[in-house]
Amino acid sequence: MIEECGHLLGFFFKANRELKEEDFSDVEELRSLKEEWDHLCNQLRMQILEEFENIEKGIKHKDLLREACYAIDAMGHYAIHDVKMWFCNFILRPYQEIFEPGRPESDFENTRRRFAWLKRSLKEYEEKYTGIFLDNWFMEHMIA
Repeated sequence: MIEECGHLLGFFFKANRELKEEDFSDVEELRSLKEEWDHLCNQLRMQILEEFENIEKGIKHKDLLREACYAIDAMGHYAIHDVKMWFCNFILRPYQEIFEPGRPESDFENTRRRFAWLKRSLKEYEEKYTGIFLDNWFMEHMIA
């Protein structure tokens, strides 16, 4: 169902872009519809981000998150960027804590430990999160 919603969103985003190319700012109904559309899309984006934040508690609805990605994808670059950055920060937060500059673990001598951490994280991604994000988002590359 959400996947279908994503396809419909894509249609509406395309129509919205075409309306932006023409100057319809003097047509009150179109301007009002655009403002309502923007508001609804922002609410949906925020709701989907909240669902992704529940990943920390464990994934219960992997298929639902996958379908939510179709909706995010239809919203365009900025919405995709928000989800990708949130997830990368989620995955890399432990790395930042362990290898924070000034800590002993951040020394050059611990390079192997850093690569081992990255390898484990990529394996964890494959085991837990593969299939959630769209392939053209290249999440593995973002993490690495």
